[in-house]
Amino acid sequence: MRFNEDPPRTVQPDATADTTTEDTAVADTAGDAAPTMCDRSGGYAVVDKAMTDLIPKLKADCRIDRFFVTMPDPALAHMRECMALQLASIMRCSKDGVRVKYPALDSKGAQCRDMLNAHKTVGVHALDFDAMIDDMLAALGEQKTISAADLAAVADVLRFQRQDIVNPGDAGRGDACASEASAPVDTGEEY
Repeated sequence: MRFNEDPPRTVQPDATADTTTEDTAVADTAGDAAPTMCDRSGGYAVVDKAMTDLIPKLKADCRIDRFFVTMPDPALAHMRECMALQLASIMRCSKDGVRVKYPALDSKGAQCRDMLNAHKTVGVHALDFDAMIDDMLAALGEQKTISAADLAAVADVLRFQRQDIVNPGDAGRGDACASEASAPVDTGEEY
């Protein structure tokens, strides 16, 4: 997937590309001298904080809370860190002086999985996916350092991963949160 140089950046999918984050990272085509999206947004720490802020949002969002309420704290911590690494790769961040690439290892040495393998047994449906993207973009936007054009570019890359994450079938709960309690999902796997 490639992006235009001029904001707002728009997605131009490459039909031969797979959907690993390395291939879908936002390209900063002006060369090494130009700041990356990550640099413009405040660096890896901003991405990491946004994903830390995301976890309570996920647990509170009745559209998708069932995926997260039963997840053990170590699994949530791994998921949070992997999501930060994935976004850092998309935004072309460096961490500890090294450009972040995804999939990667978390700080405990556990492998972060690609989106297809991470979600193949979870049963994520279209409206679930949309809710997750909504929450991720809200968490990023609340950092107040990411421009609207850069946020839109990140959204395009995340939405491109739909084909690897969404399980065909029913649409999911979406906004049908009314008074019913969410039934937790136990996938039997760690993120």
